[in-house]
Order: sequence, then structure tokens, then C-alpha cells
Amino acid sequence: MFVAQPDRDAVRDVYRARRLVEPAAVRLGEAFDDERVGAVRAAVDEGRRAAGTGDWAGVGSANQHFHRALVALAGSPRLDQQMALLLAEMRLVFHRVPDVREFFEPYLGRNDVICGLLEDGDRERAAGEVTEYLAAAEAQLLAAYDPG
Repeated sequence: MFVAQPDRDAVRDVYRARRLVEPAAVRLGEAFDDERVGAVRAAVDEGRRAAGTGDWAGVGSANQHFHRALVALAGSPRLDQQMALLLAEMRLVFHRVPDVREFFEPYLGRNDVICGLLEDGDRERAAGEVTEYLAAAEAQLLAAYDPG
């Protein structure tokens, strides 16, 4: 069995799609309610618990739950399905990152900031934070990504 590894162009394209979908779901999502914002908070808390035990693979899973919860604010099963595909591809990318702790640890705080903005109802600022977050994550991954 052979599993394709995304190359640098694929990483760029995944982030291109994510930069269009995630901030828009946060800013304009029609399913923005306490329950869905609660799912964002649950993912933040899950990540903090995993970090507390040194479970960096668990932090990575929690981070994926966080991003899925952001897209769920749109209230679109089709977008949820597309996000699941994008995040599955991201899992392949993370297998090539040499230090998952180094990658994920800074995003624990960023996730909390975004969630706090959502809890305060400041969707515009939260969307801006998501945009900056995704740009930083893409740059960090590409800098560490083995071109071979």
C-alpha cells in the first residue's frame, strides 16, 4: 500500500482553501449559536488537557476539532464534509513535521483567543485572527517542510 505525501504546492493549496472557508464561517456563519461556540471551547479545552499530559498527538487532534468547530459555525454539511477532507490531508502533512510540539504549542493560546472573541460575539475580530493564524501556520509548515 502507498500513501501519497502532499508536496509544498499541495500544502499551499490546502491553506488557500482554508483561508477562504474558515474566516468566512466565523464571520458569516448562519449557525453561530451558544452550542456551536461551546464546541469551539470544548476543542480548546481538549487541547489544553492534552498538552498538560504531554500528549502532543492529542493536541494535534484537538486542533483539528477546533478548526472543524469553526467551520461548523457555517451550518453547512457540505462545508463540514470538505473541511474533513482538508484536515485529513493536513494529517499527512503533519507526519512530515519534525517536532509536533514545537508546531502546535503556540496555537493553543491562539485558539483560546479566537474562542474568547467568539464567546464575546466579536466575529469580525475572530475572523481576522483566524486569517492571521492560518497565514502563520502555512509559513511555519513550509519553512519546516522537507522538500525531498
